[in-house]
Amino acid sequence: MQICKKDKCTGCGLCIDVCPKKCIQMKSNEEGFIYPDINMDLCVECNQCKNKCPVNKAYISDNYEKPLVYACFNKEDNIRLDSTSGGLFSAIAKYIISKGGKVVGVTVDEKLKPKHIIIDNEEDLELIRGSKYIQSRTTGIYKKVKELLDKNEIVLFSGTACQISALYSYVGKEKSNLYTCEVICHGIGSEFVNDKQIKFIEDETKSKVEKLIYRSKKEGWTTSMSEYKLKNGTSKYVVSTDNLFMRTFYLTLCHRKSCYECKYAKLPRVSDIMIGDFWGADKLNFEQEELKKGISLALINNVKGEEIFDNIREFIGYREETIEHAAERNKHILVSNEQNPIREEFFKDIKTKEREYLMEKYCK
Repeated sequence: MQICKKDKCTGCGLCIDVCPKKCIQMKSNEEGFIYPDINMDLCVECNQCKNKCPVNKAYISDNYEKPLVYACFNKEDNIRLDSTSGGLFSAIAKYIISKGGKVVGVTVDEKLKPKHIIIDNEEDLELIRGSKYIQSRTTGIYKKVKELLDKNEIVLFSGTACQISALYSYVGKEKSNLYTCEVICHGIGSEFVNDKQIKFIEDETKSKVEKLIYRSKKEGWTTSMSEYKLKNGTSKYVVSTDNLFMRTFYLTLCHRKSCYECKYAKLPRVSDIMIGDFWGADKLNFEQEELKKGISLALINNVKGEEIFDNIREFIGYREETIEHAAERNKHILVSNEQNPIREEFFKDIKTKEREYLMEKYCK
């Protein structure tokens, strides 16, 4: 049995949580993307996985056709510098926590794999801060969120548009105590390619990578640089042009196939509020020092999004902008990435070729 068309599957993992027989698990394919695998000996073909799967449903949103748009940043510099862009997510999360709520976000485990977790205090915010560019494990998270909502707990769920759509499919959108925050998604990168890059670092440094920060601000917000924290106590910094994973990610060589036809890459957006980097902020007359620290983009998509933003205004610097300017260098708000024509060739080569060959052929 197939839940949805394989090339359309987003890997949201909802099928695991809705299965009454617990006969589904996520397994990686040869390209390094996770897909549902069904134990047909246990499956009773109740079709709950098919019926709830957001891929099988038409995308309909009653959010604003034209969202409110802001360029903003967190006034706390330590939080801002520890964030991928302007530290807006931390301000949103702190507001929810101040209301006694829970925040669902993505951390990276000891195996350097992203997964969704639930926090309820400001001290743990650092665990879910910062962008991750590969698929997050969501097993059990939709079920836990539903349990919290049924207990009238306030919950902020953050993730990609497809994950938020999956949550709505599971719990329903009309939950007054549920808030959603989506990241501007440029697609999901290959875990296999990311692991290759980590292996390159470990072979070069003769030390194990214990923590990975995909976007470090060591050289400022506008310089794309990753930090690999090593077991020997040092860090290896790699700019994206020398990083096989980040470079092929930006070139759309290592994306999940469904990301090339993302049905959520349009207006109206699926979540209450959408956040990401405000690329193009250099045209907004921000001082150079402010640009170096990072600028966030916020799209306010409905009344709940307005509530969130109104309650964090005193903690952020912000200015109103237009959707046209925001989308100028964040086209993924409106359209999907196009598949790189040599993607298949790249995945064939990466299995056997050395780093030098791959960098020369695909990353010049």
